[in-house]
Amino acid sequence: MKKFKSSSLSPHKISEAHAHEDEDKTPRYMQPIRSTKHLSEKSAHSKTMEALPQRTESEAILGTNDQEKEMEKYVRVEARKIADLLKTYIVKAMTEDESKRALNRIENLKLQEQSKREKIIRLDQKKQEENTLRREETKKKEELKVEKMKLKKENETTHEIRYQEIKTNQLLERRSLEKQRRKELEMRRLKEVERQKQTKQERMLQRQRNSEKKFEYILKAKESKIKEENLQKRLRHAMKMQELENWKGQEKKIETTQEQQQLSNLKNITYDKAKKLALLKKKIEARQKREQVLQRKQKILESQREKARILAEKTQLLVKCKSKRLLSKFTFYFFLPQQHKKK
Repeated sequence: MKKFKSSSLSPHKISEAHAHEDEDKTPRYMQPIRSTKHLSEKSAHSKTMEALPQRTESEAILGTNDQEKEMEKYVRVEARKIADLLKTYIVKAMTEDESKRALNRIENLKLQEQSKREKIIRLDQKKQEENTLRREETKKKEELKVEKMKLKKENETTHEIRYQEIKTNQLLERRSLEKQRRKELEMRRLKEVERQKQTKQERMLQRQRNSEKKFEYILKAKESKIKEENLQKRLRHAMKMQELENWKGQEKKIETTQEQQQLSNLKNITYDKAKKLALLKKKIEARQKREQVLQRKQKILESQREKARILAEKTQLLVKCKSKRLLSKFTFYFFLPQQHKKK
């Protein structure tokens, strides 16, 4: 007990040092003294490091609240072990020198633990910084992907716009071609209408001419009828005069009957002659038209024959020229010396 009193650390101070321990557990300095073989085999620090739970990569990257809990557990375990060491050294030595050495060792252990904690904190900070950098890189990659997608969409939109422009241009060209075709069809239709009008006008003129001819023919017939009527009047007058003269004598009656027959014969002859003349005129006109058509056909045939003759002459000349050229080439090649001939 004297040695214990002479020591710098009293049991009251030891109890104050271990006040943070749980109240349920009995203090270690009241427990029996343990053997010090474990100190020679393994240090307490190595055992505490082995007792620590090893962190996985995911926990190191994430840096969750579990790390803080583990650190608190680690601190408590280390504090208890330090207290155990204090008790062992105090019970073992009971001297001031040994107690000082124990305190120095405890302080060194504390400093080592602080340095280890700082190293762990630095590693955690580095890992957090690496995680932040990785996250930033992933964000940048995602932004690049988004930009690429935007560019693709823009390219697709530009391609669609160009395709639509090409389609619109094609439609405009088709519409313009359709308009041109419609215009051409309208021009053709107008030309056909004009041609039909011209044909109608020509037919109308032909009809007018025919009507004029008919009118002339009718006038001539009327004139012939008037002449015949005049002749009939004269005949009637003559008949009346003849009847008057019949009273005078029978000889005069015979003469009047003969004259009457002659006049009737003359009438029939004039009417038949007029009909024949009209038929002859029609036949002559038809014959003239046929002759004109035949002349046109003959001219066309003659022009075609001349063209065929000219083509035949040209072909003969070309054949002759080609044959002459071939002969000239052959003779030139034949009479050349063998050195100049092509192999």
